Amino acid sequence: LVGLEIWSNRDKINIKPDVAITLMSFGEWRQNVLLPRKRNDYAQLLTRIQFKETISGLTYRGSICSPIASVAVILDYDNKTSLVASIMAHELGHTLGIGHDRGSCNCTAGPCVMSPEINDEPVYEFSSCSVKEHQMYLLSDRPHC
Repeated sequence: LVGLEIWSNRDKINIKPDVAITLMSFGEWRQNVLLPRKRNDYAQLLTRIQFKETISGLTYRGSICSPIASVAVILDYDNKTSLVASIMAHELGHTLGIGHDRGSCNCTAGPCVMSPEINDEPVYEFSSCSVKEHQMYLLSDRPHC
C-alpha cells in the first residue's frame, strides 16, 4: 500500500449506478490525476453506491500497471470488513491475469480467493490454479511496472 485517499467533501469522479462507466471514469482519473501525483501500480475505488448490476466488484483482467486500466471498483459492504477485503483481493487477482477457479482448483484453508461465488467467510489464499495462471500471465504478457 503506497497511499490511501478519502474523498470526504465530494467525489472526484462521476460515480454512476453503471459500474462499467464508473470503472472507466476511475481509470481516467488515475491516469490523469493520481499517477502524476503519486506513483502506484494499481488503484481501487471503494464505494457504497448501489450498482444496477448485481456485482460486488469490477476490474480489467490482466491490466496490472496499465496507466488507465490498472483499477478496480469495489462495493463497500458497510459492516463486513472481511467480505470487502476478500472482494479487494479477488479483483486484484483478476488484474493480475487470474480468472475464476474451476472445480479442480482447491485451497488448504476454506474458500479460495478466485472462487466465482462470494462467501461470507473470509478467503485466505489463492488456489494452485490461480498461482499457475498468474505465472503464465507474467511470462506471456510481461507487464511493465
